[in-house]
Amino acid sequence: MIKIKPIKITGSWKLGYFLDYHTIKSDFSHYDEFGHHRFNNEHTEMGKLLYQLKYKSDKSVIPEIVDTVTYFIREKAWKIDFIIPVPPNNINRKVKPSIDVAKGISDSLGIPFCDDCIRKIKETSQIKNVNDYNERIMILEGSYRTDRNKVLDKRVLLIDDLYR
Repeated sequence: MIKIKPIKITGSWKLGYFLDYHTIKSDFSHYDEFGHHRFNNEHTEMGKLLYQLKYKSDKSVIPEIVDTVTYFIREKAWKIDFIIPVPPNNINRKVKPSIDVAKGISDSLGIPFCDDCIRKIKETSQIKNVNDYNERIMILEGSYRTDRNKVLDKRVLLIDDLYR
């Protein structure tokens, strides 16, 4: 199990955490042959695993991520009715980290997995490079629909791969 530094986050929910930063440091390296910026990045332990999963399609890291997350959840002794992945922005991506990790957590904890509780209903541009919070909110506005009949009065664990 890897070391994490959970950080509480606030929002329109009762309780939220992200388990660690993805990137600790990022320095510009060069422009590639297509004129894109390239960076030398330093990741946390969790960040390295998520990078391998999301960008290198390395599913071998899923058990270590799942073990770390389930240990954290067990320590908190939360009562959870459903585990729900945030639908991926890029549906064509070969590996869908939020879904793969949420399924692993569901199996490990014996908590139902609900892959249709939240659906992506509107295409959005990639927001990973959008730093302005309000602009991110505007891009995502109306992009998802929640099946209220399934989640009303339920305690859900919402899983996403990266948090900004």
